[in-house]
Amino acid sequence: MRLMIALFVAAFFSLNSMANTGLDNSITLEAKSSVDKAVKYLISKQNDNGSWGPYGGLPAISALAATSIATSAEASKYTKELKKVEKYLLTFAQADGAIWEPGDKGYPNYTTSLATVALYVIDKDANKDVILKARRWMKKSQFTADSGATPEEFGGIGYGSTKTKSDLSNTQMALEALFVTQDLEIEHASAEEMKETKAVWKRAETFLNRCQALPSSNDLAWAKTASGEDVGGFIYSPDRTKVEGEGDALRTYASMTYAGLKSMIYAGYVSEDKLIKDDPRVQAAISWAGKHYTLDENPGMQLQGHFYYINTFAKALDAYGEDFITDKDGKKRMWRRDVVKKLLSLQAADGHWVNSEGRWMENVPEMVTAYSLMSMNHALSKQ
Repeated sequence: MRLMIALFVAAFFSLNSMANTGLDNSITLEAKSSVDKAVKYLISKQNDNGSWGPYGGLPAISALAATSIATSAEASKYTKELKKVEKYLLTFAQADGAIWEPGDKGYPNYTTSLATVALYVIDKDANKDVILKARRWMKKSQFTADSGATPEEFGGIGYGSTKTKSDLSNTQMALEALFVTQDLEIEHASAEEMKETKAVWKRAETFLNRCQALPSSNDLAWAKTASGEDVGGFIYSPDRTKVEGEGDALRTYASMTYAGLKSMIYAGYVSEDKLIKDDPRVQAAISWAGKHYTLDENPGMQLQGHFYYINTFAKALDAYGEDFITDKDGKKRMWRRDVVKKLLSLQAADGHWVNSEGRWMENVPEMVTAYSLMSMNHALSKQ
């Protein structure tokens, strides 16, 4: 089984291996400098308790920052700081397997997904037991027929703050955590647990189908009336979108399309589907992505969630395995180069990134810098 794809490749800056990526030596060296500045910025903002973020630190932002540093080319320089955040995150590990700070407004699924990946990339062997428990907890968080899920919620995962709603954003984060840590389960879990994992991915595929505007695979009514511009794209959940002002239509948008694309690719790898790129759902999503190709905004949402979008864009296309995407004019766009150039243009002198549009906490520089650093890592991951 193919595992770990290009997500956490160690040697990000092999200058002789990028002939087909559009990244020449000059821009790669600029990118290396950018990564160095970004990591130094995050290290300078680490709280005394090992965390990142406001209010004395937040586990979700801390996990994002830790993952971005641990998967960068600079990771070996900051083992002390990574051990500090590892210790911090472990304080949130609950007896039931969740990793979060219990409270009325907590987001257990969201935080557990992010923390699981962070603990894995920092030291997967030392954190094996916590990760395996977190995997079991995440799988139980999926909406199923046994939990009384509606067709719109079935197979999805939500924030966990409500027991009645799932969404593609949280689902893709949980699926990423399950995908990244899959090798630990293969090595240590029972046959019965592996069987349940496959069932989780199968149910997730149903949810993904119902988030995509593709009548051939989506059995819900909204997809049957999707306009040409929307076909192949994804929405936030099978019964709602974040695009406003479009009447009753459920309009697709870019960050969710790349989240859906990435999740479908991961599902294909887990099921050892050798034809994943030929899957009509994948091809429809790639077609949508090409028609709406830009890094200047989150298509459909303008600047809202801009850096989350760039992050899902880079992860999805890295997983897809092609170094270019064909845009609406038939031009081959070298997406790795485009990600690097866009992030270079937006980075502040001290190494951070922040969004002028603050929705979804993109006014918090530690979080946005973590998103951007991870995006840069993926853009530079091709060997």
